[in-house]
Amino acid sequence: MNRKKHFLIGSGIFLIISIVISFGVFAFVSNSENIPLLQNFSPAQYIASPQKPDTETILLVGVGGDNHDGGNLTDTIMIAQIHNLTKKVHLISIPRDFLIFDEDGYYRKINSLYAEGLSRGLSQEEAMNLLQAKLTEITGLSFDYYTQVDFNRFVSLVDALGGVVVDVTDAIDDPYYPGPNYSYDRFQISPGVQTLNGETALKYARSRYSSAGGDLDRSRRQQQILGSV
Repeated sequence: MNRKKHFLIGSGIFLIISIVISFGVFAFVSNSENIPLLQNFSPAQYIASPQKPDTETILLVGVGGDNHDGGNLTDTIMIAQIHNLTKKVHLISIPRDFLIFDEDGYYRKINSLYAEGLSRGLSQEEAMNLLQAKLTEITGLSFDYYTQVDFNRFVSLVDALGGVVVDVTDAIDDPYYPGPNYSYDRFQISPGVQTLNGETALKYARSRYSSAGGDLDRSRRQQQILGSV
């Protein structure tokens, strides 16, 4: 089996689902204490292995999946860099609307690159390679693995873990959370430490119209969920 294909599913303690740079990796790193999209996590459990390289870099992609409008758009893009010597995990989120040049020299949003590859008949791996190559061009980082998770798998994962504990720092009242058949399904959550089930965690990770930071706040919440996982 290709190592790039299914690295994360099945490694419960090693889950990290959403990241990579958008405004330039060096700007992020040099200002990491002030930017909410770059966070460091220490694993809850660490198993030493002499076969592990010093650093492993994983592309984490979240998509809507089947039965979702634009189901192949990579609306969550993260880079997880695992430092095995220091036992640290660095997460960097990339805004889905980050503009890139495509192969024809036109601007497009980075979240459409993978979906466009699939629409041209490329395989999942070939389409993901397009996204990886563009991210390498932007950040200078190469990838050892990638993992892709859709909404249904995300919900199932969180529920299988018995929920995730998060500290909701700001109340959310999002009247525009997407519902079925192009409707809206208002999402509300109060501040405080609480355990979220899969459906609520998905809404918490997806909501972006109720805070001043918009998509940046959403990326911060996604990292928060990963840290809890």
